[in-house]
Amino acid sequence: MDSDRFVIESIDLARNLFGLSTEDAVAALIRLKMIRGLTWQGIRDRLRADFIYLDADGQLETTPHFTSIDWDDVIQTLTPPRRSTCVGCRFYHGEVHRGTQLICAVHPKGWQGDVCPDWDS
Repeated sequence: MDSDRFVIESIDLARNLFGLSTEDAVAALIRLKMIRGLTWQGIRDRLRADFIYLDADGQLETTPHFTSIDWDDVIQTLTPPRRSTCVGCRFYHGEVHRGTQLICAVHPKGWQGDVCPDWDS
């Protein structure tokens, strides 16, 4: 099925271009699909158009040249940070809202240190 091919190609591109694990690439692309309303073919085509091109010497390049999507923002905001230390805390939320993950009620972006002073079971 063609749509399966687009899914696989999109995931492979995201993994290779951004250095993501398969799990993180899938999560980021699914969220991008939902937020931007793109099809899998649209995501694959956008990744190709924004990153893969021939340079002046005819060599294949895979760096951003002109992008219609802020891919750094996509990867940072759509790939939730791993906050395993927060799981189990009564303040933990962890859901994504409008492309941004809300970690907890006290520290919306999560505590940046090793031990959160507000952790409570």
